Amino acid sequence: MKKNSFLLLILFIFMAPLFVLADVTSVQVFNTGTNGKYLQATSVNNPVFHARITADAQGDTLTYVSLYNDKNSWYVGSAGEPASIEPGSVKLWYYPVDQNDFDISTAQYVTHLPVDNDYADWWYNDFSFPVADGSGIWVTIGIAEYPDPGSVEFQGDEITFESGASVSFSGLPLTPPVMLVTQVKPATVLEVSHTGGTMQPFVSTSQQNVIPAEFRFFNASGQGAAPIVISHVTLTVKSYSPFGDMLAPASVMSSIKIQDKHTGTIYGQIPAQSIPSSPVPLRISMSLVNIPADTTTTANIVIDMTGNTASAGINFIISLEDYDSVYAYDYYTYEKVSVHASPYDATGFEMISNFSTIKKQAAFLDARLIDTIPSNINKGQQNVSLLSASFDNPGDTHTAAAETHQFTVYVTDSGGNPLTPSELFSKISITDPAGSVIYGLKDSSSIETSGNSVFFPLLNTIRTASGASTTIVVRADINASTLYNNFRVSVTGPQDLPSRDVNSFAPVAVSITTGTPFISSLALLSSSFLVSSDPLLPAVTFAGQQDIPAMSLNFTSPLSFGSGNIILTGLTITAKNSSGSPVNFNSFASVLKASSGNIEAVSAAPASPYLFLQFPSGVTVTADGTTSAIISLSLAAGASGIYSISVESASHVAAYQDNEPGREIFIAAESGSSFPLESGQSTVSGSSSSLSFSGYPNPFYAGNNLTLAYYLSDNANVTIEIFDLMGRKIRALLSEAPKPKGARSEDTWDGKNDSGRPVKTGTYLVRITASGGVNSSAVRKITILK
Repeated sequence: MKKNSFLLLILFIFMAPLFVLADVTSVQVFNTGTNGKYLQATSVNNPVFHARITADAQGDTLTYVSLYNDKNSWYVGSAGEPASIEPGSVKLWYYPVDQNDFDISTAQYVTHLPVDNDYADWWYNDFSFPVADGSGIWVTIGIAEYPDPGSVEFQGDEITFESGASVSFSGLPLTPPVMLVTQVKPATVLEVSHTGGTMQPFVSTSQQNVIPAEFRFFNASGQGAAPIVISHVTLTVKSYSPFGDMLAPASVMSSIKIQDKHTGTIYGQIPAQSIPSSPVPLRISMSLVNIPADTTTTANIVIDMTGNTASAGINFIISLEDYDSVYAYDYYTYEKVSVHASPYDATGFEMISNFSTIKKQAAFLDARLIDTIPSNINKGQQNVSLLSASFDNPGDTHTAAAETHQFTVYVTDSGGNPLTPSELFSKISITDPAGSVIYGLKDSSSIETSGNSVFFPLLNTIRTASGASTTIVVRADINASTLYNNFRVSVTGPQDLPSRDVNSFAPVAVSITTGTPFISSLALLSSSFLVSSDPLLPAVTFAGQQDIPAMSLNFTSPLSFGSGNIILTGLTITAKNSSGSPVNFNSFASVLKASSGNIEAVSAAPASPYLFLQFPSGVTVTADGTTSAIISLSLAAGASGIYSISVESASHVAAYQDNEPGREIFIAAESGSSFPLESGQSTVSGSSSSLSFSGYPNPFYAGNNLTLAYYLSDNANVTIEIFDLMGRKIRALLSEAPKPKGARSEDTWDGKNDSGRPVKTGTYLVRITASGGVNSSAVRKITILK
């Protein structure tokens, strides 16, 4: 029966708490499981009851077993079938020789125990199964896929044998461990993958926080499964070349830890005093690694390098050898889970880190500062070398490189007074000896506007390998508008050249072998050779017209020291058409000329858009004035179209300094001017051999003036009159006015009649008559608009 009387239970307790005696057989009942153990959804063959049989004779036949689960010690409800326990999963197992632990692979299945129709927490069955002296029986259960919570505390109800002896073991064990049914499914698989860490091909002794590898642990047990806990990880330190020789961990590292990549949580570590000095694997005990289902925990291997310089030259990797190198278990049941290499891992097991070679930490760096500043510099001069620095790393082949990561220079005048960098330089850079800007650059937007220091946080560090030397040059563009007349640069001491080990970033001692403070020679500043222009070319010119002024070029050289004059030797001019494209000079001109005072450069128009006009003797530009040169031209008899002349760039002005011809002259456009310097455009209108006449702009707007341009081949008296289209005279602008020969453009019409009233919009006729040395007339239509 399901429940024995209370009196029988009391008698049983007093007689033998764990032994039930009969005439033929005794049965000893054991506690099974542990308090708080979780029995997970879908788990099978969970042992819940264990008894050992002692037969008085050769054996007996077991014919009936009944059990129940209604103790509910923790008041969470008792697990029953089918709400919590999978239907048909309560099974009876047999060992001919009883075992202390249940192992399904060695147990013999007897039968299953059906649940009672009325009671979901009572199981029993009749059967016939021989048992031997010292044999054992076990009962296991399976948990439903979506179970109700409940406690599992199986106790015996009744057991009988064929001999007729009926042994009651009701209520045993008296206090079974309370196991709990959970809806969480068992954790089964942990997948491992890896990538190389941030460790570089070289590391330095005593370098800290080196990351050789990153490992990712993924709970691949499926949705709803239990978390996985990693108990320990075993890593092996090996040589990379030759590959695979196990190394003593202490020859490579002083400590190691496994740390969460994202949160920094340390899961496990081995401190310095526990790092093995013999070639054995490292077993790192883990804590706090609880990986929920379908979740990845990413951890870095982080090591501090050995400080022993005798290890310099050792190359190494760190290896996760195989699946046994990671021991992981189900969070609830403590059952070991399978460890696999992730299908997404590039190599699978063996998983190895980046490789690296140990270098001795760089300790010293020698710096030689060399004065390269010129004694005379033009304001506006570019790419001026201020100083060079050579860095020497005295280490041997096993020593790490050193790098200078900042650079500071100071600027003062001849009296030691501080100069503001932005008022002296428009750009300053740190280059290689060839001039390539590699290390640092500051332009007008970043040069310091206060103080007298220029500080470079270097874009690329100045790296010096062991036993090698690296040279850099500090260069500057001088501000063309600076008011300073002289300057020098200086470096106060090693603190201006902070350096470090290239691997560990540990500070390196810098010795400036040329002495401190380093102070350069004094540089004197002269102003630039400045150029501006005035366009002179008339808007209308005439074919065959001679000596037409095109532009005036104005040169100044306000030197701030000395008496060195600038000598102008020539100019390159360019011919252009109406769209500004180059066109051959001989397409419109016959002769080109540049003149300054009585010095002239003359050339026939070439079949090229470019012409260098070289003065027969240099034009002197003094320090205290402006010197001008006029560019003029004569038009060819068949000239037509629109043209202009320009000086395209500073390189098209040839000049040198009188007292130092080999010195580079910086040529710049005067403030308010810019290259190209232009003459303005001119339109060729008719021929200079007859009375040529035009008006511009045409049409023109009321309130503006119409300019009348004409060419006289000789002195003449000129009459200009305005008529409407009916022939009525509207205005007399000139009447027999004497005019000298040549191109004329000083006469205008303001759009009014002789009464001073504005005329109506429309088209009018302008007639010009010349008499005297030349007798001729011409008529043009002019339109006026509102």
